[in-house]
Amino acid sequence: MAQWLQVETDQILEAIRLSPQIHADETGWKVNGLGHWLWAFVNKRLAYYKIDKSRGSKVPKKILTKDYGGTLIVDFYSAYNKLPGKKQRCIVHLLREMHRVYEKEQSSHTFLKYHKELKRIIDDALRLKEKRKLFPKITFERRVKRIKERLFLWSCRGYRNKHLNRLSKRFLKHWLHLVTFLENPEIPFSNNLAERMILPNVILRNRSYQNRSSKGAKAHEVLMSLIQTLRLQNESPVEWLKRAYLAHRQGNLAPILTP
Repeated sequence: MAQWLQVETDQILEAIRLSPQIHADETGWKVNGLGHWLWAFVNKRLAYYKIDKSRGSKVPKKILTKDYGGTLIVDFYSAYNKLPGKKQRCIVHLLREMHRVYEKEQSSHTFLKYHKELKRIIDDALRLKEKRKLFPKITFERRVKRIKERLFLWSCRGYRNKHLNRLSKRFLKHWLHLVTFLENPEIPFSNNLAERMILPNVILRNRSYQNRSSKGAKAHEVLMSLIQTLRLQNESPVEWLKRAYLAHRQGNLAPILTP
């Protein structure tokens, strides 16, 4: 089935590369017992999966191509740093990490002071997104600029606490990529979509030996890309796959999927 339906996933890949926004994530995977990575590149209508030995930037670079001009919504993993296009770093990942650090350092008054300040900046940014329509354009842009300034100043400050120091270095590198969702109302502030689209693979991983061969891994890429894309488009995967498979077996080489 995967061999005959490859033409459909090629269609998904081309559409993903033209998408104005892409969510990306990766998770551990095994092929014949050896460590691999399963990558997901998705939007609201499409899901494309790639299994590779590498967790490095060469995989997303190959998927997106160097002239990608949209926005990439990702976590803080370094493989995404040098990719083309704008980025939105996942605010939810940031808040989770802040909470983990808070649980370790809540007895430190100095830590609590600067942690509270950072939390207030993030909360103000999220509230500003909700109130976008209440402000004139120039007022909204001025408030976005102020959020960026506050985040930059927080990141530039020297901290003795190792957790604050690590967060400040991360923000100094990514501060412009934390508020892209304020510049473009179509951009979400979290990478929740990619996490939801990668979850079926995680469930399979926890209940199986994943793939036993490179051919099996390729079949998984093709079939899972199609199944998840069809679910996003509210299509019946079983009926659609049956129809597409028979069409291609009978000599119809053109893809029938509407990306």
